[in-house]
Amino acid sequence: MNNGKYVNKDTIIKRVNQYYGLDASGADIDDFIYDCLRGVGGYHMWDLIATNGLDDNPNPIKVTQYRGILPNNIEYPVHVIDYDTSEPLMPKDITYREDFLYTPYNANKIYNLKRNHIHTSEETQNLILIYLGFPLDDAGDPLVPDDENYLKVVTAYVAKSIAMALVARRQLDKGLFDRIEQDYFAYSYGITSAEYPNEDEMEQLKNQMMQMLPDYTQWNDNFRTLGMQHKIKYI
Repeated sequence: MNNGKYVNKDTIIKRVNQYYGLDASGADIDDFIYDCLRGVGGYHMWDLIATNGLDDNPNPIKVTQYRGILPNNIEYPVHVIDYDTSEPLMPKDITYREDFLYTPYNANKIYNLKRNHIHTSEETQNLILIYLGFPLDDAGDPLVPDDENYLKVVTAYVAKSIAMALVARRQLDKGLFDRIEQDYFAYSYGITSAEYPNEDEMEQLKNQMMQMLPDYTQWNDNFRTLGMQHKIKYI
């Protein structure tokens, strides 16, 4: 369902005004978009991200005094690796979702995630955090998939959030609020139904995650095959 293209909050602000005649340019727009994406988003909404500084990914997390700041778009942590040594870290006391969490069997260092920080057993280090999260633009603001189904539900949710406050202050007719709310429920139901990944999509997600996890046993043969000839069989 996600075509890989995204729009920023300016598109949502414009649509809220076009469809419902409301001003969405306030400071709360980012929070409203995040709330909606977390409420109705799922498999198709996430990016598999690694804080390695490559391919437009965030830079490594800097740990000082045993803790570092987590990315603000993290939803599901997957794995943590020491950026300088490539050593894996063992998760402990994780307060985030653990559905995709990878636990290495040979890790000597530990970490935990609490609130907006990652806490480690090392006083200072740089970390690669692999996680599933919502995509962000260069300014750190949330992006919305450039798909009409997503655009409709996010537009309706932002409008509903703004209209609710206006109705409470008697600055907006409740009839308009009811119409916006009905739109949101209708659009969100369609998104929720389409967000369940099929078997092929789950297999693709698993393969992407496995490719990002280092193979800690690849040199267990002590390079015995280094320099040896290999026959390639062509079919």
